[in-house]
Amino acid sequence: MFVADRGTDRIVRLQDLDNNGDANGSGEAMVFLDNSNLSGVTLGDPYGLALELPAPPPSGPFFTRGDANTDGGFNIADAIFILGVLFSGNPAGTCEDANDANDDGSLNIADAIFALGALFGGGGNLPAPFPGCGLDPTVDALGCAGFAACP
Repeated sequence: MFVADRGTDRIVRLQDLDNNGDANGSGEAMVFLDNSNLSGVTLGDPYGLALELPAPPPSGPFFTRGDANTDGGFNIADAIFILGVLFSGNPAGTCEDANDANDDGSLNIADAIFALGALFGGGGNLPAPFPGCGLDPTVDALGCAGFAACP
């Protein structure tokens, strides 16, 4: 039986390894596949049942979005820090996710503009985790090895 994990690109294959007519309990297997190896796989359950899997909880170090220079605050110095990373070759620091002010999953000029808009242009708050420390609720390619301003 193959079932899609809603909200992700994963497919779960449940297999009746103990041949007792079901695919649950001890002696059974759950195999996770991603969409890169699904050629020829038909989704669905012949019995009309569906398995709904919860999304994995966020993980990683705590950080504050927008606090790019990790000084414990959000101010114009953070936008300048992002511009330095983008245009002067400055290191991105230990937490790229903090630099991703608009939380679009990439570090670019839009992050500095978004930060400045939040500070001076009435652009509203940054996405979570903001204004305090927290986990990144979105999955992207940016990482966070550590963030000194958060416990």
